[in-house]
Amino acid sequence: MPPLSICKIAIKIPADKVWGFWVMPEYINHWYTASKEWHNPKVELEFKVSGHFSYRMEVDDGSSGFDFMGTFKKNVLHKQLSYPLEDQRLVEVSFTETTDGTTIKQQFEAERTTPLTKQKSGCPAMMHNFKSYALR
Repeated sequence: MPPLSICKIAIKIPADKVWGFWVMPEYINHWYTASKEWHNPKVELEFKVSGHFSYRMEVDDGSSGFDFMGTFKKNVLHKQLSYPLEDQRLVEVSFTETTDGTTIKQQFEAERTTPLTKQKSGCPAMMHNFKSYALR
């Protein structure tokens, strides 16, 4: 089994608003990248249990890209998402509302071709992008 990676972030926004920014395609394409050189030209999402999603991720100069795809397995409104990716690695995201806002925790099985250190740095970078976008 691949190693697990976990990242968390706290944001001073209620869980219902955080949830909307996290799951709505018109917002996802603004923050779902690990670095500034990447973007999402296409986000497709059927947001329901057994619904599929696909995010096309590309380097801005067009030199590289890939499709990030999976199927929703669990969807608890404003609280939890779970989905296996196309390669069957599991991702779980929880949203915990606190008196100061919401804590987002993402746990995922690492893939075997990209170094684990790079994967572990990508998740916090995406979380930071999310927080910056949601607080704008």
